[in-house]
Amino acid sequence: LGATFLNGITTDGTYLYCTDFSAGRILKVDPTSATFELLVPNTQGTPNGIVHRPGTEELLVAYWGANAA
Repeated sequence: LGATFLNGITTDGTYLYCTDFSAGRILKVDPTSATFELLVPNTQGTPNGIVHRPGTEELLVAYWGANAA
């Protein structure tokens, strides 16, 4: 995946979504076809966790740091 430090992972039942803590990115992985795409190239923060909200296309991301969103 070319990731620096993957530390958050969630799924919508089809795809995996991973946070790259050090690079500040979110990746979308298709485990069936063994492919991935860079879903968010720059999160403007340090993503520390991620969860998919069931029944929606929403991903909720938690950030690291004293002033994290």
